[in-house]
Parts: sequence; structure tokens; C-alpha cells
Amino acid sequence: AEGFARRNMNKTGDAAMLIIESKNGKSIHKFSDDARELEVLHKSNSTWKLEEVLENTILNVREHQFDGYPAIRGKRFFLTEL
Repeated sequence: AEGFARRNMNKTGDAAMLIIESKNGKSIHKFSDDARELEVLHKSNSTWKLEEVLENTILNVREHQFDGYPAIRGKRFFLTEL
């Protein structure tokens, strides 16, 4: 997720991270560009509830704390599948 946030920040100037509680998703992480990203595929027309949005939060906590990367600040969205 940190890699996604960094790439998004570099491309758009904004950073965001989605944390999703999935009920019916299919794991496709083995096809991901970054092995640390746990990507999940959902059916078309899946519905979601936005539970929380955290503004101006550090998105790459592990990298920042343990590897010395600069902090990436952005929005963190928490969603649940209905």
C-alpha cells in the first residue's frame, strides 16, 4: 500500500489509501506489481459503505518509521462491502 501511495503522490501530487473490509472479493495479489500489496478483485456492481475518512494522515508509517522514507501525507479511506 505504501508503494501505491508513493506512486500516486508522484503522479498526481495527492496521496490516498483505501482500506477495504471485503466479504466476497477474490485475492489477486500474486498478479500485483508490488508483492506487499494485497490486491482483491470484486464483482461489478459491488456496493460499499464509506465508514471513515482520515485527513492529513501518514500513509507510509512502516517505511517512515523503520526505513527512513519521508512521510507521505494524504487521506485514508475505510470502506466495508455491503
